[in-house]
Amino acid sequence: MVLRQDLAPRPLLLLAVLAVLGPALILAYALFRWGIDPAPRRGGPAWRELLTAPAQGIVAADFLHRDTVLGRRLYALAFLEHGTRRLHITGVTTHPTQAWTT
Repeated sequence: MVLRQDLAPRPLLLLAVLAVLGPALILAYALFRWGIDPAPRRGGPAWRELLTAPAQGIVAADFLHRDTVLGRRLYALAFLEHGTRRLHITGVTTHPTQAWTT
């Protein structure tokens, strides 16, 4: 009885693995039998380079505010360059207006 309980879940596990990997294994075997080799490695950029290249030109803008020790609130307009990770604070004021941001 103990032996049957120990082996009972394994056929289900095998069926589950074959259900997931079966089509891929069949396709790989068929391609091998037909003599089709894997695709050659291309000389282009790797995934990491491809995904990080656009970050060099991204600039994020944000308004920040800080309260001083005396209770005054200061507003700042800041820009962050993603490529260099530099923060540029373009201005600080106590009363931000539309004219101040342009």
